[in-house]
Amino acid sequence: MPKRVTEKTIKELRALPKKLKAEGKTKKVVAVGGAKYLFCRCELPRDGAVWLSYVFNYPHPQTGARVAMGLGSLEDISLQHAREQAKRLLGLLEDGVDPLSAIQEEKREKLRDSVKLVRFQDYAPSALDRKTFGLKDVKSGPQHHSTFQDYVYPVIGKILMPDIEVEDVLRVMFQQTTKVEWIRNKSGEKEKKVTTGRFWDVKNDNAKKVLDRIKWVLNDWRDMPPRTKGYENPADKSILGTQLPAVRKEVKHHESLDYRQCPDLFGWLSNQHSPASKALMFLMIHAGRVTEIAKMKWDEVDFEKRFWVCPASRMKNGKDYHEPLTKQSIEILTSLPRLDDYVWKEKGVSGTALKKCHEKSGYVGTRHGFRASFGVYSEEVPKFDNNLIGLCMSHTKPQLEQAYQRSDLRERRRDVMQNWADFLSESKTL
Repeated sequence: MPKRVTEKTIKELRALPKKLKAEGKTKKVVAVGGAKYLFCRCELPRDGAVWLSYVFNYPHPQTGARVAMGLGSLEDISLQHAREQAKRLLGLLEDGVDPLSAIQEEKREKLRDSVKLVRFQDYAPSALDRKTFGLKDVKSGPQHHSTFQDYVYPVIGKILMPDIEVEDVLRVMFQQTTKVEWIRNKSGEKEKKVTTGRFWDVKNDNAKKVLDRIKWVLNDWRDMPPRTKGYENPADKSILGTQLPAVRKEVKHHESLDYRQCPDLFGWLSNQHSPASKALMFLMIHAGRVTEIAKMKWDEVDFEKRFWVCPASRMKNGKDYHEPLTKQSIEILTSLPRLDDYVWKEKGVSGTALKKCHEKSGYVGTRHGFRASFGVYSEEVPKFDNNLIGLCMSHTKPQLEQAYQRSDLRERRRDVMQNWADFLSESKTL
């Protein structure tokens, strides 16, 4: 029959160093009692210090070898706590689990989890950087961060990532905001329109983008090691369900100048002789997008074959686009000095410069609106084929049509663009 261990008191344990000195020894381990395998280890180093600590000395469940697992010093934990801890470890041992390995894994798990206990506003910036890295639009990154500064951080920025719930996401979407628009009245004059209401209702397009970005950040956090298993993203539409109502939106198009007035604007621009005016004339002729033309480079132009190749990096569809050059566009290009790699001026012309030049003319519309002006003219006057007009504006062909019509009809497009350029420069001189 095994010998029963008498439960030691804390007073008896603290008296061990004195007994050890009297016996002329430097080390001793005694059973504490109250929990199997719980011992107190006493050591007397040569420097005169005293070490008293609790040890759980148990046989390994697989090998049977003795394992001494330290539980802490008598100064740091109470005797009662040491016994409770020993009983918990004994329970693991009885289940066939090695207590030391289990506790070490538990500590590693807590350390890993602590990395994920961060506030939303502290974690989101790095996640947004990962989301926007490599995007063609250089403005996209700053826009992601600025929308969070304006709409997200003030509402949920200080909440810990794992604590964010559906209610918090809805608070972002339903916060009060104000939208300011400039619209034209019946007299054609601009008027200021101010609308106040919920973010989701008043600025629905922006709100949807912000919701998508919140979802991205939360998913990024979920996938960060250690991956949070079974996590339901509160910004996911499948979780939000019907909490975000559908918003009926008025379809708005870019304001365009009546094609019949385009020659007048083109004539006005021809008398300005500035880089912005030249670029705007070129944009009107080719019905292009600002991003395609503003950063145009000389090495993209083939004067011999009379083509301009806009690279995929500036095209909306991500593909190189071969644009036939008209007589008028070649005259514009040859009238410009070659200052560096860019056509219009050093480092290219900005969208803001084009806008100011357009506004200075006094003619209504937007730069993008010239595409609509060209489209209406081409359909109503020379009545070109709609598919051909679409190709001239670098519209992507339907998938089925792409499979069978693989040509981009460059020479036929040249006729269309030359017709439009002739119309713009009618009775005008460059």
